[in-house]
Amino acid sequence: MLKQASLVDALAGIEPPPVYTWPAPNPYLRIDYIWVSPDLKASDVRVITSNASDHLAVVAEIDR
Repeated sequence: MLKQASLVDALAGIEPPPVYTWPAPNPYLRIDYIWVSPDLKASDVRVITSNASDHLAVVAEIDR
């Protein structure tokens, strides 16, 4: 539905895909996303390893 609404998956540009985010100790599923509208640009997109959650953090810088 988000793609149909013309939103862009910020992690789609990370190489090599796919980027797994769950579970944090040994990720094998991608269940975390950052979606942006086409008028915004996501840069410096990355997944951060941490023990703070059972997911890995997904972060991005968002610009117009």
